[in-house]
Amino acid sequence: MLGSHFFPLDFDEADRLTGLGQKSFIGELMPKFPIYTPFLSDEARACIGQVHRHTRPALAMLKKEGLRWEGFIDIFDGGPTVEAYIDDVRGVRKSRRCRVEVHAGSEPPAARPRWLAASTDMAAFRAAWVAGGPNEDDTITLSEQEAQRLGVVAGDSLRVLDTEETS
Repeated sequence: MLGSHFFPLDFDEADRLTGLGQKSFIGELMPKFPIYTPFLSDEARACIGQVHRHTRPALAMLKKEGLRWEGFIDIFDGGPTVEAYIDDVRGVRKSRRCRVEVHAGSEPPAARPRWLAASTDMAAFRAAWVAGGPNEDDTITLSEQEAQRLGVVAGDSLRVLDTEETS
């Protein structure tokens, strides 16, 4: 991979740092001069802006959520980058912020709908399926196990999304 010649970090670590807003390392590690694509092999040029077959389902899911390709490529792997205005992302637009309540004991009844819950702490981000959705007072009642999986305690905030809602 071309990027491995410039970045001493593996992709997962570089992606994690970028997601946390720590991007100064990019400018420091990038080559000082342009990379002229005609000097790359035909095989390498053919990969620029392409999605690996294993990640096509992920790209399809992102597009369904409202993200789109605007012609930019990722500086780490040469694949397409997708972007969206935050209000165009269905999962953001339809999610609700809730205050956590913890239900002592066993898991809540399985008959309750399945929701996706995500912590609001970007540095320690976690997401997990939870059995029930928001209460009328914008709280969400989690089992002890669900709270532990999400790394939250009573009084913390979560964003929750009804995965059954399609529009």
